[in-house]
Amino acid sequence: MHPSKSSNASNVSQLSLAALEELCEQLRQENQSLKKRLEDTGMHDSSIDTPTNFDAAQKDETRPTEAPVSLLTPLQLLTVNIKDGFISVDKGWMIIKHNPQAAQLLSLPGKQLIGRSLPDVFAQEINSNLPFNPQKITEEHPSKMFEHWHQPAQAWLEINIYPTSEGAAIFIKDITQRKQDEADLRARNERHDLVAKATNDSIWDWDFKTGQVTRPGNLLETFFGHDPLEPGEVDAFWNTHAHPEDWQRINQRRNLLLADPTVNYWEDDYRFLNSAGRYAYVHDRGYIIRDDTGKAIRMIGASQDITNEKEQVNEVVRLQQNFESLINSTTDPIWSIDTSMHIIAANTAYKELAERITERQIREGEAAMTQLPGVHETYNWEPLYRRALAGECFNIDQSILISPTSEPLHMVVSFLPIRDTGGVVTGVACYQKNVTELKQAGEQLQRLNESLAKRAEELVASNTELEKFAYVASHDLQEPLRMVTGFLQLIEKKYKGQIDETASRYIHFAVDGAERMKHLINDLLQYSRAGTAVLENQPVAMNDVLKDVLLIFQHEFDTAGVTIVTGKLPVIDAGRSAMTQLLQNLVGNALKYRQANEPFIKISAEELDSAWAFTVADNGIGIEEKFLEKIFVVFQRLHNKDEYSGTGIGLAICKKIVERYQGKIWVESSVGKGSKFIFTIPKKIVPN
Repeated sequence: MHPSKSSNASNVSQLSLAALEELCEQLRQENQSLKKRLEDTGMHDSSIDTPTNFDAAQKDETRPTEAPVSLLTPLQLLTVNIKDGFISVDKGWMIIKHNPQAAQLLSLPGKQLIGRSLPDVFAQEINSNLPFNPQKITEEHPSKMFEHWHQPAQAWLEINIYPTSEGAAIFIKDITQRKQDEADLRARNERHDLVAKATNDSIWDWDFKTGQVTRPGNLLETFFGHDPLEPGEVDAFWNTHAHPEDWQRINQRRNLLLADPTVNYWEDDYRFLNSAGRYAYVHDRGYIIRDDTGKAIRMIGASQDITNEKEQVNEVVRLQQNFESLINSTTDPIWSIDTSMHIIAANTAYKELAERITERQIREGEAAMTQLPGVHETYNWEPLYRRALAGECFNIDQSILISPTSEPLHMVVSFLPIRDTGGVVTGVACYQKNVTELKQAGEQLQRLNESLAKRAEELVASNTELEKFAYVASHDLQEPLRMVTGFLQLIEKKYKGQIDETASRYIHFAVDGAERMKHLINDLLQYSRAGTAVLENQPVAMNDVLKDVLLIFQHEFDTAGVTIVTGKLPVIDAGRSAMTQLLQNLVGNALKYRQANEPFIKISAEELDSAWAFTVADNGIGIEEKFLEKIFVVFQRLHNKDEYSGTGIGLAICKKIVERYQGKIWVESSVGKGSKFIFTIPKKIVPN
């Protein structure tokens, strides 16, 4: 232990200076009276008028006689019987009187105190802080109190010095236990403060007798932005800041617990208004202290701000509700299992399916189904679960037979391992998709595709036969048609002037029809060749092809005054003869259906991502919108043969050439404003 100061003093130590002086004066008078009575009786003790040790007077057997107890004055009786030590010193700090307790407290025999200087008694421990200064006693008469650790007695002493006109009266009290209690209290308070600092809990002490609540540190007020409170303010503050509904519920429940002598613990959650005007969440708990009758007299507890935790819990609940709504809104079974193959969670669809199969309810926590009836055999799921628990992610196709009379259900089941933050597999998430309708649709589509493929083969064969027939027919019809035309011309020449005008007109009609039949057969032969000729695929400079085509129509351009505008055309992979025929038909079509005034034809090209787009535009008569698709059909004519010549095969040939090279052709046109024929040729031809 180390010396420390205290402000406490005993009742005896707190005698006033005037009272002590009065007692000392009474002591001197009593000593004189006692001396006189002893002399009258023939008894004399020099110790009466000399410094007296009352303890020594009782124990010193060498003395011939002692003063009877009845002769002791009230002050002497006081100094003998009080528990505190008493010492009387003169102005030089010489001890002239003391009681037995003083010698005991100082751990010195009474004989060693009388006549000694008090500073000498503390000589081994004396230091500058001990107030044994004679000048201060005589001049200033200060009363002094100090605490001192007395090494010989191994005790804490409280020493009170009261100056008198002849010296000083000194009272000594053993305060060792008090100092120990104070040290223990300080240690407990220090531990309490450290605990309060080490935790976010606000410790509180509610005294039911006074109604006051003490909150060391005022942590809870600090949490919510309020100013610290005095103990008497806490209860009213809480009544106005706790949520009214919560506070009413808490008070009702807490009062019931306080009235039950068998209950010693209380806890609850409630909302609390912070300085920002929003409600935070508090978790309160307390231990109830009761008296011998079971009445609650005190409760010690802790309050904790759980706003973040509560918000996190609310968010988890919200997410859980959203998740459950999400997985239960689908008719596809969703479930998860742990490493023991027990169900962690499952949606309604899975539970209903499992109940249909097992004819009993499946609950979370139970063992998952590992075998399901299949179409022909029992499907074993255990190996699948083990694959997923080993870390594999995979899908399976499955057919489930719910009952012998039902149609099988076709399923696709996905297995996904569930891993913790360390990557360890802790379970498997499973998702089962009912693809029965898709599978049936797929089977139907497959059957349709097979039918279409067969029909396509038949069409290819038919087209091939038709193309062969068209080629043969057009080729074989050439000779008889030439013979008919030749004989008609001979008849016209031989009998010229011998036949009437009507016969001559008939012969002209027959020759003209034969010529048109010849053109039709030639065009049909070209159309047939366009579909059967070998598909060329080599670099073709379209500018060179265009020059050849324009040269063919140069005379007609000059005669009709047609303006030709050409852009830079690319080099493409195609057949030169096919591209020549394609541009010749399109340019010829634009020339045929030109405007009478200032006709023009523009040929250009544009590069696309995977193809080249060519455009042949004119300012001709245009085409009605309802005929834009019809013009690419064989033998389709929009005008009378007397107005515009042709067989209606040219654009059909163009369409067949473009499609053979995996391109597309279409027309954009308005009546009276001209037409734009656009076709595309891929940059790379994909072999069929």
